[in-house]
Amino acid sequence: MTKNFFVIKRYNAADSYALGVGLLADEIAGYGGMKQRWPRPDGTLDMKEKFELQTRMQALGYYDGKIDGNFGSGSKAAITAIQQRLGMSVDGQPFARPARCPAQLIEAPTTSATVDLASAAIQKHGIAADCV
Repeated sequence: MTKNFFVIKRYNAADSYALGVGLLADEIAGYGGMKQRWPRPDGTLDMKEKFELQTRMQALGYYDGKIDGNFGSGSKAAITAIQQRLGMSVDGQPFARPARCPAQLIEAPTTSATVDLASAAIQKHGIAADCV
């Protein structure tokens, strides 16, 4: 695809467009798709993680919008509320759970939507709230 990449870029200069069209052409020709994940900055959520985060925020009562993987004003408001409750810096941006934190920590509590996430994390797992 390397040779075709620059040919495609003559039509549209965007790298992502050229890569997408080139990968589609390779797939149609039977060469297979991308061999690795698309590079993302540290802490960036992929689409599966965005759906999961919206689902968990909804289960906790912070989000009442559509579960679509798009982070609009509703998702940002929910993230902001969680960040405020945890005493984190508030920017409304999604964040990946730190690798040192156990996966079960981001499970929704089964009691009430008003459960304080930090308290639940500390009581249930005995670890710092920044892992929530």
